[in-house]
Amino acid sequence: MMKQFRRWYLPSPQRGSLGATPSPDSSRRIAELGQTLDQLEERLRHLRTGVTNLAQLHQLQEQLETSSDQVSLAEAETQSVQQQIEELEAALTNQFFSWQPFREVFWQVVRFGGLGLVVGWLIRGCASS
Repeated sequence: MMKQFRRWYLPSPQRGSLGATPSPDSSRRIAELGQTLDQLEERLRHLRTGVTNLAQLHQLQEQLETSSDQVSLAEAETQSVQQQIEELEAALTNQFFSWQPFREVFWQVVRFGGLGLVVGWLIRGCASS
């Protein structure tokens, strides 16, 4: 097998001599090699275009993942702020409608209003006698 490879690989002196007319077989081989080379160049262009498109798709995917992460963070932050607002609203509502501030005033009104009634009755009773 090595001998056949050497024979094919080492050209004979007649083939490479200048001024020799190419045989029809070698012209056909050269034409076939040219066509094969053109096909390979076309495939290489397609492969390069595919690699470029793939790189762009990966870049877009990374951008989408980054933006979706940012959207998720923004949504989580929005929910946290919304919860804090609701808690603050509930605290303020409880503070405004709490019984504690009115409790003392209510009992003072009851105490002094009741005392006023009793004193009024006493004065009326003393004045009518």
